[in-house]
Amino acid sequence: MERIAPLLAFLATACAPARMELPAPLAEDAALPAKGAHALTGDVRFGAWTATGVRRGWTLGETTSTWALDEKKARRTYRFDQLGPDGQSWSTRCGTDYQGSEVGWESADGRSQTTVPVTAYSTLVCTIATGDDRPDWLLQLHTEETGLTGTLGDGSRSLRVVENHDLARTSIDSGSAAGFIFYDGETPVAAVEVLNKGRVWLPEGDEPDREHALAAAATALLLYRDLGR
Repeated sequence: MERIAPLLAFLATACAPARMELPAPLAEDAALPAKGAHALTGDVRFGAWTATGVRRGWTLGETTSTWALDEKKARRTYRFDQLGPDGQSWSTRCGTDYQGSEVGWESADGRSQTTVPVTAYSTLVCTIATGDDRPDWLLQLHTEETGLTGTLGDGSRSLRVVENHDLARTSIDSGSAAGFIFYDGETPVAAVEVLNKGRVWLPEGDEPDREHALAAAATALLLYRDLGR
């Protein structure tokens, strides 16, 4: 039995769903499970927050080929209204662009084809309108070596947003976004996990308008799709 116990523990870990590694002080048990982010229609919910009137949009793109080089451009827009627990609704509009190129060639027998990415650049811009005399918020992300990176701010306050590839319980890199971390200076204050159905972490006792902006940004990232994949 003593020999079986470690094996059972390993199998339980191996069969568990992939989870994003969280930086301290964010806690696993504070996660808000998301619902509806991957559905074709309907609201997106987590905790006391609901995104209503979700319009997921269509992806528009084109591919041009020159010899072995394929160049791709794509764009998608989407929008929603972020409803908070206080009944206020903030209108959010997002646009994402992708430009990339890859080289491809066939095997000598013509049975298989290999493609290698050459360049890839994505942007995500979301305007989060408060609907009153408070300043609107802007989420701006663009591709860097570590993935999508940028800021969420209202002109006087700014949070740094960083794509996270780290997975819990393993040292293996996910290879694509496991989620995003929001930093106030060097301190993680919120996070979004885009694996599986998605999860969200929001700061407790935060300023109401900043919390609302973080919730809207979280929904925007749950609905975001990498157009290069």
